[in-house]
Amino acid sequence: MAISTSLLFERSILLCSICLLVILDVASTSGFPRDQVPKSKTVQVSDIRKIHAGPISISKLIDGILYIGSNNSLYAYDTNRNFHLQHDISWPPHEDDKRFCKLIKEEEECQNFITVIEQNKNRLLVCGTNANAPSCKYFNDSSLTNSDTINGLYKAPFAAGQRTQAIFADGDLYAGTVLDSIGTKSAVVRSADTNAVMLQTDLVTEDSDSKWLNEPDFISSYHLGEEVFFFLRETAVEYNSVGKSRFSRVARVCTKDKGGSDHLLDNIWTTFLKARIVCSIPGDFPFYFNEIQDTFELNGKFYGVFTTPNNSIPGSAVCTYDLSSITEVFDEGKFKEQQTAQHAWLPVPDSEVPSPRPGSKLNRNLKFKHLNL
Repeated sequence: MAISTSLLFERSILLCSICLLVILDVASTSGFPRDQVPKSKTVQVSDIRKIHAGPISISKLIDGILYIGSNNSLYAYDTNRNFHLQHDISWPPHEDDKRFCKLIKEEEECQNFITVIEQNKNRLLVCGTNANAPSCKYFNDSSLTNSDTINGLYKAPFAAGQRTQAIFADGDLYAGTVLDSIGTKSAVVRSADTNAVMLQTDLVTEDSDSKWLNEPDFISSYHLGEEVFFFLRETAVEYNSVGKSRFSRVARVCTKDKGGSDHLLDNIWTTFLKARIVCSIPGDFPFYFNEIQDTFELNGKFYGVFTTPNNSIPGSAVCTYDLSSITEVFDEGKFKEQQTAQHAWLPVPDSEVPSPRPGSKLNRNLKFKHLNL
């Protein structure tokens, strides 16, 4: 099996500090703090319906313009002009796609839910579910009048509830998204923006191997230097106890990655790596907040909002992570492998790790894939 895809890091990212801890409904449990309820006050905003009324599937603030994606509609409000409505674009699903969707789904699911709004220089990419057949419009200018329609596969999900993240880096689109209508296949994908073909997919993760990604929910994405990071939660393949467990991860790819050779894993990432993100109350028996919900980045630090699983003691926490610590784990951390499905996940001895190191940026310009163990 390919070491870059089948191995996870033994050295999880543990360098975190809990900035805020809220444990719900466990005031009587020994060792936990009492409920912390932040004080708040109500502020009335006049004429809120002027800004937006109706369901919102995504919102994005870009250069002072607030874009709001809803079902079958895209709105643009100028925040510098008291939220003046600049654009109100109706975008219902294609009739043929809607007709086919209604054969297998309910009417309310067969709409066009806007799921991606991203800017690429002077262009704006907007994608929607298009009645279970994702589609994108690539607007050429800020007037949102001239656009090209492109296939949304590998760029946007099929349903509004499927968690997708997309970000432009050096003109190319990097997306963590779902590849089928039932959500069984997911991938981290790069689509190159060229003069000949707009956003043509050129690199993907293996969608048939759960060791790459296993039922992921993509939470956030960041472009930092020559790297793109994805934060996600997924079903843990290395969890050996009875039942399933969801772990939080951070994944990394390099923007200079050229993919494999024509004969070995063509169009597959050579720099894709992922590691577990740990947020816990430390101690001899740590209490884990396994499910990441949101993140933001500030001055080289990532702040993550975590919760416990639904079948656990309800709780939430905010943990912080240094970018340097994450990078150190990717560049120097130990791999894990599973020899067969019946074996446990075990660390890989340093002597058995191929050189150049799998997933490292040293591989980004090489036209071959990692060695197999």
